[in-house]
Amino acid sequence: MIKNPFKSFKYNKKRIDWVGYLFVIPALVFFIAFVLIPAIMTFRLALYEWDFLGEQKFVGFENFIRLFQMPEFTMVLGNTLLYTVITVIFKVVGGVILANFVFTKVKGKFGQFIMESSLFMPIVIPMSVVCLLFNKMYDTEYGIFNHLIRMFGGNEVGWLTDPNIALYSVMIVDIFKGIGFFFIIALVAMRNIPKSYYEAADMDGASGITKFLRITIPSMGNTLLFLFVTAFLSSFQVFEPVYLLLDGLFGGTKITLSYMLWQQAFYYRDVGLAAVIAIVVFVAVILIT
Repeated sequence: MIKNPFKSFKYNKKRIDWVGYLFVIPALVFFIAFVLIPAIMTFRLALYEWDFLGEQKFVGFENFIRLFQMPEFTMVLGNTLLYTVITVIFKVVGGVILANFVFTKVKGKFGQFIMESSLFMPIVIPMSVVCLLFNKMYDTEYGIFNHLIRMFGGNEVGWLTDPNIALYSVMIVDIFKGIGFFFIIALVAMRNIPKSYYEAADMDGASGITKFLRITIPSMGNTLLFLFVTAFLSSFQVFEPVYLLLDGLFGGTKITLSYMLWQQAFYYRDVGLAAVIAIVVFVAVILIT
């Protein structure tokens, strides 16, 4: 009789793979130290009055009431929503359109390489360098934009000095810097669509627009959702280009929520109010995401 070699084998269902936990520990420590603990401290600081130097004074929900009673809060929230809507649309829609152009119109690997490199290049350039470049081009007297406007007989534009235009100038910089990311992700998604779909559409005589609307867009559903969520997260929390281009130009005027948060915390040293603004941003991001 042949002995069953597996008869004596016992599988321990409660066995724990400690090696897996060891690999997780570094990321878990990083999350606890730099995300979870600061988040808990932010919620706590929202209930206190503090200026970084003196003692913390418990004020309850007074900071929340003060924020929602501030007349500029409505303006800042409106600016942030406007900024988010415009930049998200241009980044995602513009990136998809550019990707479709390269995918359908640019033939040859060399041509596609040139287009992909050119459109993706702003991503690898630091935001500080991009802002410095645009700051020179936005210059009222010597900037290239106003130079072109004067050539065609137009009046000079205060790209960064006119409060009604400044926010749109920052949007242009943000779109220029970020559209390459959305372009490359959309292009990869298009290349993963089965070619048989397009071949069947060609046999039916479908136009390029029809194939784009009936094949490309539906096949990119999950990718488009990812792009919209990513664009929203970056735009709603925008700070760096606003700070680098507009900081101090309009006195006490707050431009976006993230800039208002920084200004309240590090300029006015109103930590409690800054913490409340952080909570507003956090809740808005969670709800919309």
